[in-house]
Formats: sequence, C-alpha cells, structure tokens
Amino acid sequence: MKILVVCKHAENSREAKVLSSVLNNGFEIIYSWKNTLAPGELKGIDLVVSIGGDGTALSASHFLIDKPLLAVNSDPEKSEGALTTINIDELENKLEEIKSGNFKVEKLERVEVEINGKLQSEARRKGR
Repeated sequence: MKILVVCKHAENSREAKVLSSVLNNGFEIIYSWKNTLAPGELKGIDLVVSIGGDGTALSASHFLIDKPLLAVNSDPEKSEGALTTINIDELENKLEEIKSGNFKVEKLERVEVEINGKLQSEARRKGR
C-alpha cells in the first residue's frame, strides 16, 4: 500500500517517530509538506494521511477526488480537531485495519465558490 503523508513537521518530530514504526509494517510512504502539496504527488497513491490538525487535513483535502484521507491529530492535548478522526497514538493500529480491509469510509461534501459567475481556483482561495 502506497501512502502519501501530509504534515507540517520535519524529521525528529513526534509524527516522524510514529511514521518510522509504520514504515516497518510494509507500507510505502511518501512525504509532502502541508504548504507544498501538489496534485501530481497523488499519482499511484492508495491513501493520504494528514498528520497535524484541521488545517493540515484541509490542505491535504484540496486535491483529493478519488483518494481516501485519514486525518490524524498529532497533538490532541493542545488541539481538539473537528476534522481529525484519530490521534497519532492510534495511527499504527488504524493503518493495520485499513490494510486488512476493516474500515468504513465517511464521505464529506466540499463547496466550490463562484464570484460573478467565475469559479475561484485553489490559488485564488489561498490569496495568491
């Protein structure tokens, strides 16, 4: 299974330590940083895992159409996370459930914005 991990912290973080244990369980992991994720990074990906808070989950979701997203709260003591479905301590077990096919997908709706009949692009929504 090929996983794209979207996070905002570099090596030596709590997230990286958890991910290193996951690597040993037969997953191929590719990293992308929250603010630099591009649609091309999703080619051949089976699952996207965002590790952070709601902002990281939203950043990861912007390009997802047919890929599932597992949103992980990296610091539940400081952040409740409305969009994150599990905390980082549960990640390894959840990935094992996904690998075995023992999971349920919850579909969430997204909104597109038009101003004066013109669809607003991702770059415009981010203020670029």
